[in-house]
Amino acid sequence: MGLAALGAAVVAVAASGAVIPQGRVRPNLQFGALINGRSSTATVSMGCFGAVRPGERGHPMNGQTLEVFRPEALRVQGYTGANATSIVARFSDDPSVTVSFNRFGVTKALPTTLSLPCSGSGQVTFTPEPLSPSARAASVTVGYASQP
Repeated sequence: MGLAALGAAVVAVAASGAVIPQGRVRPNLQFGALINGRSSTATVSMGCFGAVRPGERGHPMNGQTLEVFRPEALRVQGYTGANATSIVARFSDDPSVTVSFNRFGVTKALPTTLSLPCSGSGQVTFTPEPLSPSARAASVTVGYASQP
């Protein structure tokens, strides 16, 4: 295939709006994760107001989101492995509250019941379940931001 034909094929695919279908979480798929629409260094707005003391904790503000997606062209960390039918998100700073995904491309609310630091950073891990030896979790680094 010549360069002109290859260029035309790329333009045709881009113009057609071809995207990877999102669909159900199932085995042997790559996936990425988003917090508030970002795959890295996402900000989580915290319901902590005024001067924040070291070690102070609070709850996330409403209107924030989590999502898992199948990539079109991005390099991603996650792989569902041989057994996964869901992906579970857990904050390293409060693993007691989880968010479960059975479908890709579905945005879910970040739970306001989480107890998280008012400032600093943390990690959210998106783990395929049931786990298998070939599965790889995706993670997103988050920065906690208190309100003025």
